[in-house]
Amino acid sequence: MTFPNEAYPADSVILALDGTTDDQTGLAHVAKNTGPTSTPTLEIQFNRRLNRQNAILAVVNQGRVVDEGGLDVGVFPLLFRYQNAEKSFTGATGQTLSDNTTTYIWLDSSAALQTGASFPGDPTTYLPLGKITTAGGDVTAIEDKRPSALFEIPLWDPGTGFASAGANSDITSLTALTTSIALSQGGTGAVTAAGARTSLEAAKTGANADITSLTGLTTPLTVAQGGTGAAVAADARTNLGAAAKGSNADITEITGLTTALSVAQGGTGQATANTLPYSPTIHIPGTLQAKVYEIEWVVPVAFTLLNATGRVATAPTGDTLIVDVRVDGSSIFANQTEMINVAAASQQDVSATKNHSVSAGDVITVEVEQIGSSTAGSDLTVVLNGRTALQT
Repeated sequence: MTFPNEAYPADSVILALDGTTDDQTGLAHVAKNTGPTSTPTLEIQFNRRLNRQNAILAVVNQGRVVDEGGLDVGVFPLLFRYQNAEKSFTGATGQTLSDNTTTYIWLDSSAALQTGASFPGDPTTYLPLGKITTAGGDVTAIEDKRPSALFEIPLWDPGTGFASAGANSDITSLTALTTSIALSQGGTGAVTAAGARTSLEAAKTGANADITSLTGLTTPLTVAQGGTGAAVAADARTNLGAAAKGSNADITEITGLTTALSVAQGGTGQATANTLPYSPTIHIPGTLQAKVYEIEWVVPVAFTLLNATGRVATAPTGDTLIVDVRVDGSSIFANQTEMINVAAASQQDVSATKNHSVSAGDVITVEVEQIGSSTAGSDLTVVLNGRTALQT
């Protein structure tokens, strides 16, 4: 090994430390002329520093292998983590080694102390502690192996996940993913993806890029051309009727289709086949009152109501203006919190979202449930934002 020859700071710099405290460690430098009659005394100041210094060193002393005389060694207690689980080693003493040998010592995955002629082959299954040499009835050398675990470049990056590529990179199951995963060309295995945050955007392309199951999606999915599987988009024979389901299974891009597309239950994305925006408006002039208004709007075509926007010309004061939307006399919202809520001193609310199917012939009315305690809102406009099928 090569060790550097570190230079000391200038004497004037060292002398300037008298009576100061090191910011990084909290350790104090004893002031010049401190003696037995000083307050605190030299003994107290010196022992204070040693006490704090010992507490700092105790952390790095964990798991250290020490010579106990003869062929015996001991190991200090240690706390460590293995595969996201906290492990505790209570320490050891009187570990007698064979004479004239080199012995390796480590903790296994259950925090049990182990010794052998070499460390285990898989570095992910143990925590290295030391390499000990004995000769002539004594321990002659102890090499600290803990730094090899402390200073380590990990085998993979948990922030980006794994990539799989190559002719034989078959992946048959991907479950409980919490980060995005990239699947490169290769393999013929059936790819299933499920988990809290699965993203398979542009996952696999080509003649063999069959995706046979997509469940539990919570992020948008882009499926590229290729494959003959039931859930592959962008193919003349592809039907995504049951490919992506769930309240958040939005499909943001489908390319290369040469036949009609059927999209089953799911999402609020743009790939709801053959639909257009539809936003009817209801206006109530004048100062608002808490009541069901006589304006009745008969729905001419079936549409899906996605959200309701409310705006007033005069803002309510003192309290919130609350507006309900009713279909055939029944509210589409579960409670007032879900309704249009125009806060006091504000003029609009765009947060009243609701995925609600409305049929042709239904009657929509508006009820003002709260108007503002000091000044009532006035001149209300309600916009019902939704989507409707193409009319032929």
